[in-house]
Amino acid sequence: MEIIKNFFTKDNALSLYEQFYNWLEALLVNVFGSFPYEPLRALLINPLFWIIILALIFLGLIFRKR
Repeated sequence: MEIIKNFFTKDNALSLYEQFYNWLEALLVNVFGSFPYEPLRALLINPLFWIIILALIFLGLIFRKR
């Protein structure tokens, strides 16, 4: 029970977020790192850009008109 309690601590959540962010950033650098136009490359490499885009797509799917 103590292990489960410790899993949901603020420090552990922050650590998981940082690991996910670093992993996603490394993946995006490998995919878009050789893009020739620097401002667009910086946008495509930014993990927060992709998180926001995915959140907007998800919200669009939830609230779309039927």
